[in-house]
Amino acid sequence: MKMTAPLTVDAAATDAAYGFLAGKLIGLTLVAVMPALFWTAIFAIAANVVGADLSVYTVGGTAAAIMLFLATIYAAMASGSDKA
Repeated sequence: MKMTAPLTVDAAATDAAYGFLAGKLIGLTLVAVMPALFWTAIFAIAANVVGADLSVYTVGGTAAAIMLFLATIYAAMASGSDKA
């Protein structure tokens, strides 16, 4: 009967790579998506207060633009931290 270890070096490296990717995706959500939703809500509320009628496309485009900007900044910062 042959016995093998349940955790090999290759399995540990693969698990660490997936964990690292999951951490980056969670970071992207916290850094880009949450602030974009917050500032889009503030934008929509402010527009409602001054009496402007915004379309769904305007609000969605604003959220997408903020998310894209913040995701770009986060990606640049996260990719630079791998070299340390």
